[in-house]
Amino acid sequence: MMSTGTTSNRFSPDDLALAKAAAIRTKRSPLTCLESRSQLDSETFVATLASTFRYPFLQHKALQDLEADFDVVSYPDAVAHQCLPFRDTTGTLCLAFSDPFDIALQTWAN
Repeated sequence: MMSTGTTSNRFSPDDLALAKAAAIRTKRSPLTCLESRSQLDSETFVATLASTFRYPFLQHKALQDLEADFDVVSYPDAVAHQCLPFRDTTGTLCLAFSDPFDIALQTWAN
């Protein structure tokens, strides 16, 4: 199991650096390498990842209940960028995504 820094619900900077180095070495994504190294179950891994990057965590059931907003981001664009545009309960546009290491998605979304 990996170190998780000073708080039990976040990956440490060292964990992230090791995952990035492993990704380069193995030609896999940093996300895949971090998940493999973490030895956490899927839900705990995603919650820890969200906490590490200070993103809100949406459980699978919550994602299923969202109503996508494909008026702002087209369905083909959402599929291509592996994200889901939706509006929260206040009407604020949000973007659900799974890979905080995806620089291309971050650049495109901004």
